[in-house]
Amino acid sequence: MPQLWWITNETDLAYFAVGLLLDGTLKRLFSRLFSAAT
Repeated sequence: MPQLWWITNETDLAYFAVGLLLDGTLKRLFSRLFSAAT
């Protein structure tokens, strides 16, 4: 049972990391588009 919990915990961390990565990438994209538009 603890192993199963560890796996779900790892996937949660992975989703969190991917979310942070996507957030940073989107912010970079938007700032680039914004600076290009001005």
